[in-house]
Amino acid sequence: MSFLQHCSLLTLLVLFLFFQIPVAVLSFQYKVGDLDSWGVPPPSKPGLYSLWSKNHNFTIGDSLLFLYPPSQDSVIQVTERAYNTCATSDPIRKMTDGNSVFNITAPGTFFFISGNRAHCQKHQRMQIRVPSTDGKFFPPPGADAPAPAAAGPSSYANAFGPMPMGLGSGAGSGAAGGLGISGVAGAVGSVIAGLFFWILV
Repeated sequence: MSFLQHCSLLTLLVLFLFFQIPVAVLSFQYKVGDLDSWGVPPPSKPGLYSLWSKNHNFTIGDSLLFLYPPSQDSVIQVTERAYNTCATSDPIRKMTDGNSVFNITAPGTFFFISGNRAHCQKHQRMQIRVPSTDGKFFPPPGADAPAPAAAGPSSYANAFGPMPMGLGSGAGSGAAGGLGISGVAGAVGSVIAGLFFWILV
């Protein structure tokens, strides 16, 4: 075989292997507010969390990390109506440990406010929009949509899943990526290197 035939064969093999590898999914953990964390925004930045959420593209598999002093604050997920009125009495989910993670496991619009109503009224609230896997956004749930029954963790199976795999802590940029295919990439690289060596010999 000539060198060109070897190169053509190698190119076809690489293309074949490329299309056999499943698409890698990146998951990010976002530190809410970046350096400002989760707290009452300063008077000079009342739209801090609105701007922060608009500057990020959230996808299914990502997670939000809320950092705050647990003795002074909390974060609750609420309906759109509760978000607009800072109603804290009937949350969908309440997180109080100061190092709270919200896992994004479904598309939709999610609303978060401080568990302290006075903090919410000072703009400590945020909403995020998560598109479906085909990139479409769903409209926010209606203001009269019933909250899930408070039957326990199983009632949140669709909204709160396990921690996404391969996540690190977000430093500086507010997000850390995790990619769980390094073993596959290494194996494919080894196969390609072996085939290239075999063709040249």
